[in-house]
Amino acid sequence: LQFLYFIVLVPPPLVEKMKILCQESSYPDLTYVPAGYHADITIEVVRRKVTVKYEGRTLEKDFGHAQLLLEHDKTKRCIRAKVVNGTRKAGCVIGTVLSHISNMVEGILYGYKYTMRYAYSHFPIGLDTTKTPTDRLTISNFLGQRRTRKVRMLDGVTIRATGGKDELEIVGYDVQKVTQSAANLHNATLVRHKDIRKFLDGSYITKRETITVPKEE
Repeated sequence: LQFLYFIVLVPPPLVEKMKILCQESSYPDLTYVPAGYHADITIEVVRRKVTVKYEGRTLEKDFGHAQLLLEHDKTKRCIRAKVVNGTRKAGCVIGTVLSHISNMVEGILYGYKYTMRYAYSHFPIGLDTTKTPTDRLTISNFLGQRRTRKVRMLDGVTIRATGGKDELEIVGYDVQKVTQSAANLHNATLVRHKDIRKFLDGSYITKRETITVPKEE
């Protein structure tokens, strides 16, 4: 006897996602900037690529992955982000994109400086700080190991010695690259296969601040 099996594929019910007909928001990028900086900042928006220039420094960020419209209103000195006929998730991207632009304006003005300190209990960590400021760092004698660790900073980020013991500064104008470089340094000195409650050797961020102090209006 031959048995025939029939598998009927029933498609799932169609669930229509709610569409956002139009959602608009703006970031007045120059309202909080001190008076002396208004004429020097240049912001360009070409499609979804934003460029911020100030005193020879340039920051660029491409938001081509975001489904929104970006335009720069030069008369009102603000940037508008608009989502037309998009989903709710696409509408949430507006705040994220405007926050990135806000960090670009703040970074091009004041810069970012992260201070990291190396801690050890028995084996002193060797840091090659003779060539700082530079874009790379050599770490030796971590937990007594012979292996030498080399960490390279991202583009536009430099590392330099502060003058304090086992202390370094990571300096840059792009907050994402500065924080990622600090994370790469921290990951290079992670304690593995040991009890981290006892072995506290490693590099840790001790201070987050700007390169230049913002002026009060």
